[in-house]
Amino acid sequence: MALRSAIFSLIMICLLAGCGSRADDPLLNTAQSLASGAFSRNAPEAPRVDPRAVLTRDLINRAAVPLILVENDTIGTSSTMTRIATNGPNETWQGDGDITITLSSEGLLRATRGYAFDLYSTDIEAARVALVQRRGGSAPRVHSAVEGDIQTVQTGYSCEIGFGGSEAINIFGRVQTLTRVIERCTLQLGNGAPFENRYWVDGDGFAWASEQYAGPQLGHFRIERLYR
Repeated sequence: MALRSAIFSLIMICLLAGCGSRADDPLLNTAQSLASGAFSRNAPEAPRVDPRAVLTRDLINRAAVPLILVENDTIGTSSTMTRIATNGPNETWQGDGDITITLSSEGLLRATRGYAFDLYSTDIEAARVALVQRRGGSAPRVHSAVEGDIQTVQTGYSCEIGFGGSEAINIFGRVQTLTRVIERCTLQLGNGAPFENRYWVDGDGFAWASEQYAGPQLGHFRIERLYR
């Protein structure tokens, strides 16, 4: 429902702003394309729209709803998601269909649902504290996945967080100077491979952009906060 409301808001903003109904109006066509994907979930699947090809900073700001862009090169997906629930420090975001991801309030990946191989849950408390307190060092984490229908498999990692220099990050025309943080993880328990997570955080430790590992089948998600 939150996703539908967000897309409906896009259309209404466009119409109230006097975009008109011309067939060649790019803003109206963009809103209508996004809306058709949100409202026709029981209809045959329509061609997917690349958010980077159609969204603009003006459209994002005029919609004025919490919005993230989630991309995954490993499985070839790219979609915008809106926030549908908040539970303590966790936020659940939904994209097209039943696909959701859960992030901490700082933007760290906690779980995925609706993908072929989901990250069931993560223990990322040490990484959360490190980002907020802006301190590097050890940050162990545990990933949980479900094999079959009932068996939960846990993988433990020993991670080191390091704060780097500042970078100018452009997110759909909004340029911010953010601190680059790298989290390097090596396997400690279970079966898995080492990986790196990258975060671009502000002074409060909030990740406006990140590249976060979700398992061997999903690889890394690129997550950008379009509107907070």
